[in-house]
Amino acid sequence: DFQGSSTYDYISLNKAKQLNENIDTRIIEAHNESYRTIVDEVALLGYDGGAGSNAYVAGMANSPLVPAENKLTAGHDWSDPATTGNDIVEDLLAIRNQIYATGGGNALWLPNIVLLSPEMFIIASGKNFSVTGFSTSETVMSYCEKQYGWKFYASMHLKGAGANGGDRIVMFNNDRRCSKLMLPLPLTFSAVDPQAFDFRISSMFRVAGVNLFQPSTVGYLDGYVDESES
Repeated sequence: DFQGSSTYDYISLNKAKQLNENIDTRIIEAHNESYRTIVDEVALLGYDGGAGSNAYVAGMANSPLVPAENKLTAGHDWSDPATTGNDIVEDLLAIRNQIYATGGGNALWLPNIVLLSPEMFIIASGKNFSVTGFSTSETVMSYCEKQYGWKFYASMHLKGAGANGGDRIVMFNNDRRCSKLMLPLPLTFSAVDPQAFDFRISSMFRVAGVNLFQPSTVGYLDGYVDESES
């Protein structure tokens, strides 16, 4: 269970009215932002209730159910200026092919989602992939979206989530037959609670983690550690 609350005093409320702002919209947006952040973190990294707690649950990026052969180390240092867009595509295809092989060639195992750290997302969206015989080129991300139907998303939660503190790439098939995020209780709001000098609005939701029905459809690709930050 996760709980949150927002408090607005009379001064802020009156100021919002004078500026013709919708205080209800601002409150809901603030709660929704917190909700999305927590759900994203639990979905990717799981949740640890702390020492002595039985509340631990693994996420998409650290599930022990993912086959060992689907956990690879990047063949190229993406941050190296000498690394080309073709090298990056080669790394992504390595984990895609491994997922496909582990699943015995079942098309259901082919991933369609690529989750990256913000830094790796920027690199993939900036470096070009060159096609032999053509004078034009396009970015790695654009090429992969067209050629393989992959969708790319960035998350701070993947920064340093890989082996030895490197950034982790997660590839998976976003299909309910493969995995599902369990949300027994979606974001709900309680009634406004007037205080002596302010108004308080509370929210609550529940996240049960990720249920991997087909763990072989998930693969990890761990990048290099930035020694300058260690």
